[in-house]
Amino acid sequence: MYRFALPAFFVLLFLGTGCDTVDSDGPDLQEREAEIAASIMSLALSDQSDGMQADLHDAMALLAPDRMNYTTHDDTTLAAAWRAINELSIEFDEEIGDHFVSYVRAIEQPGFFKSLDVESAHLFTDVGGLPIAFPGRDAADDEPGPESPEVASISFLSDREGIALLREEDVERESDFARTTDWTLDGFLEEEEDSIQLNGLQVSEGIHVFADEEDIQEYTYDLRLSSTNTRIEKDEELWLSERLAGTLSYQLTFEDASDPSTPEFSAQGQVEFDSDGTAIVRIEGYDEDFTIDLLTGEIARHR
Repeated sequence: MYRFALPAFFVLLFLGTGCDTVDSDGPDLQEREAEIAASIMSLALSDQSDGMQADLHDAMALLAPDRMNYTTHDDTTLAAAWRAINELSIEFDEEIGDHFVSYVRAIEQPGFFKSLDVESAHLFTDVGGLPIAFPGRDAADDEPGPESPEVASISFLSDREGIALLREEDVERESDFARTTDWTLDGFLEEEEDSIQLNGLQVSEGIHVFADEEDIQEYTYDLRLSSTNTRIEKDEELWLSERLAGTLSYQLTFEDASDPSTPEFSAQGQVEFDSDGTAIVRIEGYDEDFTIDLLTGEIARHR
């Protein structure tokens, strides 16, 4: 699939992901289980919990030898604090054209906390399909010389492992996760197109804790998100979350971590991006939908 070698930590991406559907023999989702499914989805998608949004920020960052030059509107505002990159390492492999990146992230602000390790591989190519070394070097004026070619396509692999916690009034949601992603972004230089095509998948597993005034529940889960018709609008004046359009499909299984004898629940459906900073999570066979804030991970019943 790729023209470059994958580090060992990416091998997990392809384990257990060959099936496009989940086992539907488990019990039907009732209101509580549907809320748990939406909660797991929100942490896999939102920026504050280092979900899909964080991946896309990193994927679209132009790399210099010692920094990640984020290019989206949100990184000039409050969201810049959410990147919280420490111990950054960037290495370029001239033979295969890949940039290998690693960093740690730990941040606590009112309403959320996260601590995780990130490793990723970035391949930038020009219109001829040739690799580009450090496409963010020119903007940073690190070295004199000819300007880099414009980026036409990006292949991005990422492995994130850590913990994220979100607090919302009387609800606290926590995920201890391992999350691997494989995204390809095409069409940056297609002038007749007003959006970038996003293809690929995200695979997550972990433990999800949901605590409210009534109870504290802990679940183990496995989640697969796949691009079906996902696009990123090219208007860089908008926040990245507002530029997402189209859909993802998902398959989710989860079970009570405190009682392995209980049935495993399953949910599948679509995530629809509304180009307004939110996503609608639709669960097949369940009457109500959920709206997820792609920045904060907050959940609401869809109206």
